[in-house]
Amino acid sequence: MKQLQAAQRFLSGIRELATYANFVEKQAAGVKKSLEKMPAVSPGEAAGLLGAIDPQVWSPSHVEGFRLLLASKTKAVVADNVRTTQQDFATLPFFLTEELCQKILGEGTDRDQLLFDVCAHAAKLTLRVATEGSKATIIALAYWTQLCQGMTAKEKYNLYLQKKPVVTKYLSVPPSSTTILELPVSWKDLPSEVAQSVFPTGKPMERKEFAADVMQFVRNMPLRKDHKLLQGEADIAAGSVSSGSASSGLSVDAICKVVEACSRGMQNAGTQQVLSLSSPVTCPVPAQKELLAIEDGLVEEKTPTGCLPKKSVQDEQKDPEMSVEQQLEALQGNARLLEEAALKRPASKKGLKRPAAANGTVAYAAICAAEGSTGSLQGGTGRGRPIKSSLLRGRKAPAPLRSDLQPDGLDNLEGLDKLKTELANQLYEGITKLILFAAGLDICVVVENPTNSLYWKTSFAQKFLTILGGYMTDFHNCCHGGSRDKLTSFWSNKDWMQPLQMFCDGQHQHQSWRPKIRDGRLVFPTAEEAAYPWLLCARIINLVLDMAQRFGAVMHVDISKDQTVECHHVGVPHDPMAFLEKAIDAGHPKDLERHVDPTMHEVLMDNFHRPPHLLAGRRIDFIKKYTQLATTSKAEELKLRLKMPPHIRKLMKGKRLHLLGVMLADLGFPDKDLLHGLCNGFKLSGWMPDSNLFPRKVRNPTLTVDALKQSSNSFNEKVMQQMSIRQEGVLEQDTWGETEHEIEQDWIWEDTTSDWTGKSVARRFGIRQGGKTRVIDDCTVCGLNLTVGTKEKFALQLINYVECWTIASSARKGNTAKYL
Repeated sequence: MKQLQAAQRFLSGIRELATYANFVEKQAAGVKKSLEKMPAVSPGEAAGLLGAIDPQVWSPSHVEGFRLLLASKTKAVVADNVRTTQQDFATLPFFLTEELCQKILGEGTDRDQLLFDVCAHAAKLTLRVATEGSKATIIALAYWTQLCQGMTAKEKYNLYLQKKPVVTKYLSVPPSSTTILELPVSWKDLPSEVAQSVFPTGKPMERKEFAADVMQFVRNMPLRKDHKLLQGEADIAAGSVSSGSASSGLSVDAICKVVEACSRGMQNAGTQQVLSLSSPVTCPVPAQKELLAIEDGLVEEKTPTGCLPKKSVQDEQKDPEMSVEQQLEALQGNARLLEEAALKRPASKKGLKRPAAANGTVAYAAICAAEGSTGSLQGGTGRGRPIKSSLLRGRKAPAPLRSDLQPDGLDNLEGLDKLKTELANQLYEGITKLILFAAGLDICVVVENPTNSLYWKTSFAQKFLTILGGYMTDFHNCCHGGSRDKLTSFWSNKDWMQPLQMFCDGQHQHQSWRPKIRDGRLVFPTAEEAAYPWLLCARIINLVLDMAQRFGAVMHVDISKDQTVECHHVGVPHDPMAFLEKAIDAGHPKDLERHVDPTMHEVLMDNFHRPPHLLAGRRIDFIKKYTQLATTSKAEELKLRLKMPPHIRKLMKGKRLHLLGVMLADLGFPDKDLLHGLCNGFKLSGWMPDSNLFPRKVRNPTLTVDALKQSSNSFNEKVMQQMSIRQEGVLEQDTWGETEHEIEQDWIWEDTTSDWTGKSVARRFGIRQGGKTRVIDDCTVCGLNLTVGTKEKFALQLINYVECWTIASSARKGNTAKYL
């Protein structure tokens, strides 16, 4: 870039002048303007420009400013078959310089500038493609004093959303020659060139407790809008659950330590084939392999970074002779409470938010069998099935993330789909490691997934299938208490689950697999099938319990309250007299009088069974009364008209609304707000008013008006697609003529802006009715009807129904003068 080279040559020649700093600022402003006007460049071109920047001429702030501008102008050119690997820098707080740490903890620091400084520090550590947790760590460091002042979960989440694009954009500069995928456990293990660049003094800062506090804070920081802290749920104690994770968060290594402790305890007690839960089994452990307490899913040992837990660690010299039960109790600590909380959530939600917390479940006491499911981790084939457009409502159908040829993930994934697939693969890898470890200790392992799931074809599943062989058990869920004929597969290294294999004969009904719209969201039935049916759980427990008892285990558990009782509904016939009473109350189908509305019954009696002159007299009195009232209430009509909005006043020209209100009040009309709606207009969205005329039936709105405005573009695009379907020419001309007539009458208005932003555009079409053309505005396709909520089941009645209701209402009040 000529501007940059010329500026650097100029500044190099005047470096000795007293006004050198002023010239630097002016030249830097000129270079920045040139960079802003520069078109997008490739990563290679951006790397060349970065290499041309002379750090001896410019100040560090100027260099970082140039880097940011170059990052905004750099195009992301990535081949379709190349995957970008994310870098996990969650332990960044242990790799800070003392100077940067003082800025973070200091008062009065410009936090936005500090964010750039922390990003620059992370960039020196070769961070480019950061994980969500790494970005949250950078933001937490920059705004640490602000976050520690009692911000709510919503405020933390909004701060994260606001600053995350800044971090992403800053780190999107071309990568350096050396790239670190994950920070090492010690700064001494950093590449020499990186360590010399980041830590010129030789080592990072010594504030280990502060670094541990930041990491603990980030674990609980909400990074998703569906985080339970944002949903108003009770907060779990600090450090209890990782952000967005429903799992207890024990790592694979921690689980393996627990499994090894149990196995070693049984071997030392001479019970390799006999499992006893009735008495403790002593387990001497060498001092160098002392099992430590577990907190927040991490094995609490002194790491090279110096990260020490806040909670107390079991003393290595304390009570070396411990039973298996005692060791597990010490290992779990508060994790037992977290496990109970996690069991209240669906199995499909366990461990999907963060890879570190998605590694399995710990069994308590002596381990007999271990069963696990990968849950709903984009491993199924359902994403490839078509979904009706009426259910999508403008949304995109879920795209497949895997295939038979690429079960580990498609090559062209990006964004959130790529993140989901990579997280799932990390969980698959952890599960495979745990399966092989447990099988090596001769523990029965069971893995569950749908039979048609692509998980079975992944390299992770094929690894343990090839090494261990094992037994595959297939069954339909409905055979074990499920509501659908979902075909499920259990793999196990032992044949314990074989009795569960059975298939539906199709002789009973199943719930539908069709997706549904619930609370404005498309919900798939597969989510309901994530949890095991109660009967299946009971049968699995019975199978494992039977095998444990064969090995000599004794269970001292009172399960009398949990025993399932089979219920049968038996009908008892009525005795003759009771049957006759029920039959009389039900009536005969041909007895039409029973099915006549009471209002219609009164009308029929007046017109066909009572003297005609009485009915004629009542009608004359009714007309006289309201004719006189129409003459004397002109002043009230004028007052009511002056209160109307201008467009309503023009529509209601010639209408005697005050007289109508008096008539409705005299008749005791149930809808007390009808006159107000006629004078002020009726809403087309939101909750409709309660008229007290129709049966009660609540129908909630599917969308809010704000949500409709935000998604109006997708709805309007669908309306435009339907507008391409033309009607016959004459019908279209009549529809347009009727529309022009309504514009002339001020029934509708013309939008002269032609801007559809934030508006719902309804398709208008015409239909023939009795030789006339009636125009219809379809407010369903545009989404407006989705914002309407009703408390009643509306029914359109003809004029004769309204007339009969009026006559019967007058008769019930005893006012014979009100008959029509």
